[in-house]
Amino acid sequence: MRKHILSVFLLIIFFSSNALSQSGKPLFPNTPGLQTYTFRESFKKSVPASLDTIKSMGITVLESSTNPEGLTPEEFKKLLDERGLKSPSVGVGYDELIKNPAEVARKAKIIGAKYVMTAWIPHGKEFTLADAQKTVKDFNAAGKVLKEKGIIFCYHTHGFEFVPYQNGTLFDYIVQNTNPDFVSFEMDIMWVFHGGQDPAKLLLKYPTRWKLMHLKDKKKGVPGDLTGGTSVENDVALGTGQLNIPETLSAAKKVGVEYYFIEDESSRFREQVLQTMAYLKGLKEVKEYNPRISNADLDKSPLDIAYFPENYAHDRKPGEKPIIRVIYSRPVKNGREIFGKLVPYKQVWRTGANEATEIKFYRSVNFGGKNVAAGTYSLFTVPGEKEWEIILNKDLDYWGAYSYNKSKDVVRVKVASRKISRDIENFTLNFTESGSRQCEMYFGWDNTFVSVPIRY
Repeated sequence: MRKHILSVFLLIIFFSSNALSQSGKPLFPNTPGLQTYTFRESFKKSVPASLDTIKSMGITVLESSTNPEGLTPEEFKKLLDERGLKSPSVGVGYDELIKNPAEVARKAKIIGAKYVMTAWIPHGKEFTLADAQKTVKDFNAAGKVLKEKGIIFCYHTHGFEFVPYQNGTLFDYIVQNTNPDFVSFEMDIMWVFHGGQDPAKLLLKYPTRWKLMHLKDKKKGVPGDLTGGTSVENDVALGTGQLNIPETLSAAKKVGVEYYFIEDESSRFREQVLQTMAYLKGLKEVKEYNPRISNADLDKSPLDIAYFPENYAHDRKPGEKPIIRVIYSRPVKNGREIFGKLVPYKQVWRTGANEATEIKFYRSVNFGGKNVAAGTYSLFTVPGEKEWEIILNKDLDYWGAYSYNKSKDVVRVKVASRKISRDIENFTLNFTESGSRQCEMYFGWDNTFVSVPIRY
């Protein structure tokens, strides 16, 4: 019966190759923004005229620099305002960011930006662990200053960061060792692909860290590498190159990317930007598979056990151990509004019903970006409308969260809260494999689900 519950839960939440159909709803309903580096040669001739051209293309949202072609932030902001344009994100160089992040924040706020991004990390011929370690230190420090000034810092991927390291890459090292309160990320989908990664999978691997996206495609037949460089003429209009754009945009939408900027560095940028815009406008969303299954089909037992690997208990071999086990109770929705009502926001919750949920790791893991030793922990959560906090706590065998002791916390991680179109009647917790030596732990109830990435 548990396997049946898992099937229902995953069918509701995930897209699968045999359950997709066009719904007619646009996948990308808004006009994309533009990274002004696309018009770098035109900007050298005339910034005002270039802005007029961009506006004539129907684009009103930009990612710019803080001092384009020597203009002061005040002068550039005036040009934007006169044309009804805005620049919610601005780019700065690594050295400028690290040396004076407060001044970077001052300029960004004058322009009206919410985000500051850096698109390159200085390094030698190859990006090394020492480079990554310095990057983590620098980004945490600069990002902290920016946050204190009301600005969100994002690092823009450039492909060279995907050098293999331990069970992942040096990019994984950067993500897992930077403070998510201070450091977020902008995905350039072409550079991620050029560096040998799958953009959609990388988005879902770190679902709470991505805020911005650069939209570009790579010419068919061009191989990838870890240099972080390729000819600008390899930039092609979306949908004509090697990338799976619909899959990437679906994942980006799922993790909550806020701004999307077309960037085309080729000499054909004028026609290709318009071609990309037309392509995006024509993309249709896939609708979720909605099986006809009544609530009577679901197991009403108040207690359940979830294993990873999922079929471990059924298929185990002599001497084999699971990686994770969760013991939890499954309350029923029963017509009630759950999160924000029955389960208040911003309060510690037992993550189920009856006794507090318990999770056992049979080996050391990386839980939501934080290392956790093998052992058994209480699994508490703090639900929020847009974000949940997931807590592993050393106290065990408690009823509810009434005796929750914060001093016993082992880790706290923040993850995004997502809405789905069909209610989940029984609170359900499950795992699904998401890559080599990694999985996602999912909670779902009512119309809400959250997930936590786990590496082992």
